[in-house]
Amino acid sequence: MLTVSTPDLHKLGGFPLFNNHKKEILRQFLDAPAPRKDCGGYTRDKYVPFPRWLGEELRKLITAKVHESTYVIICRSLKQQRITKVTAQQILTLLQEHNLTCTHPRFKEWCAFVNCESVHFEFVKSIDVTEQVEDGYDLTVPGYETFMSLDGVILSNTLQIHVPATDAAMKEMRSLTMSNLLFGDKTRSDLMVFPQHEAILGVHLATQPSGPGAKTHTFKTKEEAMEAYHRGEVGLTDIIHLG
Repeated sequence: MLTVSTPDLHKLGGFPLFNNHKKEILRQFLDAPAPRKDCGGYTRDKYVPFPRWLGEELRKLITAKVHESTYVIICRSLKQQRITKVTAQQILTLLQEHNLTCTHPRFKEWCAFVNCESVHFEFVKSIDVTEQVEDGYDLTVPGYETFMSLDGVILSNTLQIHVPATDAAMKEMRSLTMSNLLFGDKTRSDLMVFPQHEAILGVHLATQPSGPGAKTHTFKTKEEAMEAYHRGEVGLTDIIHLG
């Protein structure tokens, strides 16, 4: 069975049907305005954060006398630390209609989340523990601790290290360069291990100390140095002086 929401069905233009009666119903549905995704069950799992400081402030402004049902929702959301985005938008409208102002310094930041159509949060219902342990390396840039991927996943700005940075990594690299691991079993011309990303290999080579055959070059500007490099006059591990 294929289940499609009515907004998506309207957007897709329907599906081929053989029953004439159902064809007519589908035609009437497609001729009507597209169903909204900002109401009903479509908004049930779309949340925005509802921190305690915000709930306390709004509970003072929107009392039961101002709007009883909204007051009840605020009290419940205060315990859950989350609120549906549609309800948050209704709260902003209610504040405006009753000329109520939240003076908390971070209230404008919360409003920006609520009014941004492309951002919402979903509640994590379960977590699967895999028992798998992996090493990770993290680089934190102050002010940009998290970001969102193209798939909509919230990530921390993690640095991936592509060069052998530890003694164990260097030992592993040397073990992979043994002749019995480099070539396949059937022929001595098929490499089993080889660099697939020249940029990674270049970064590794550029970090190695200059050998006895390295030359020293002096250039006035970076542009002159790059021109010499492209002409083949400068090696990757040569020593460069600018100025």
